[in-house]
Amino acid sequence: MLFNPGKPSEDVISYRSISHFPSLSKLLEKLLLKRLKPIIEEKHFISDNQIGFHSKYSTIDQVHCFTNIISKALEEKDYCCGVFLDVVQAFVKIWYKDFLIKLRNQLPHTWCALFELFLTDHQFRVMHEEFIFTLTEKVVF
Repeated sequence: MLFNPGKPSEDVISYRSISHFPSLSKLLEKLLLKRLKPIIEEKHFISDNQIGFHSKYSTIDQVHCFTNIISKALEEKDYCCGVFLDVVQAFVKIWYKDFLIKLRNQLPHTWCALFELFLTDHQFRVMHEEFIFTLTEKVVF
């Protein structure tokens, strides 16, 4: 825990935590993606219109595709409409039970077990001087 200067030392919110989890999580993500990508591409899980998980594509490519559709509609004096969806914290609010059921139908058992393990029973331990505080976040399926 790092103390925020100028705050009361006896107040819990005066401290911010340091965690190695984001670094380890990023490493795991890269390793999983390298092995999972061939399975995703082989079974065509993701639409060609979706840029995420497709190599050598970016949001700029999606913008070009979108502007081409608009330009074509304007040239042909046709209608063109769009729906924009901004999903805030989509992964945080996902229904994990349904997500894992869909994964079980598509991926090998070992992959599903790994994802289930990663998504359940997170435990955080905060140690400051002689105090230890443990928080368990249990996701129930």
